[in-house]
Amino acid sequence: MKHYAKSQARFTTPAIIIASIFLAGLLLWSWSRIVATQAPQPAISFTHNSLARSVAFSPDRALLASGSWGANNSDAGEVKVWDTRSGALLHTLKGHTSFVNCAAFSPDGRVLASGGEDKAIKLWNAQTGKLRGTLQADYRVMSMTFSPDSKTR
Repeated sequence: MKHYAKSQARFTTPAIIIASIFLAGLLLWSWSRIVATQAPQPAISFTHNSLARSVAFSPDRALLASGSWGANNSDAGEVKVWDTRSGALLHTLKGHTSFVNCAAFSPDGRVLASGGEDKAIKLWNAQTGKLRGTLQADYRVMSMTFSPDSKTR
């Protein structure tokens, strides 16, 4: 198996699938395959046309979102939404004016948030890919999460 530099991994709960980023795309790994074999292979591979910077699973693990840093400015600021069962690209969300640093799904899986260098948090309908709103920050958005119970207090 090749070593993929500059990777980032996210674990689902329970930890049975792992998504990792490498320079040319995304890989989904089955935890049981990793434990059972000396040389595990990815379960699914997604080709990203640009450098992916962030990855997030929907709560039901049916969707995977990836935020783009872009190899060039034409694809910088894109968020891609993938079907984890088939590997199909479902949506390419365009709205950020610069690199996307992070992505997160709401606990109910209906909202996908993306944050970026453009100091914006975009809120998307996770199923349709339509932009629901934008929150403007004072600084670039490097990380974010939803409250597990969707409440502030």
